[in-house]
Amino acid sequence: MSKKFLANFKKDKWNDTRYNAINLHSHFYRGTIEFRHHQGALNHIKIINWIDYNLSILDYAKKRYNADDIKLLQETKEKPLLQLRTLAKIINLSKTTLSFIEKRLAELN
Repeated sequence: MSKKFLANFKKDKWNDTRYNAINLHSHFYRGTIEFRHHQGALNHIKIINWIDYNLSILDYAKKRYNADDIKLLQETKEKPLLQLRTLAKIINLSKTTLSFIEKRLAELN
């Protein structure tokens, strides 16, 4: 990425990348990263598990990121449950949160 590209990217407040599930573009305006995966919730169990999931991802990204892990996830993309369990292992997701996500997936599918 060139410096010119990055400078233009920072200036473009309404860049389409801000509408992704993880909005890194907001970092240039607010110093934050927005997670847009989950709809609004009032259920404390959903909220706690969602927070745990996001914190696990952030902790992994900050302290243990490894490109080989991403390759491993890509290899399991045809098997969603295996991919979820692989992700959970990689990011050290709590068993409680993994169980919650598996249950939700079963309910929604």
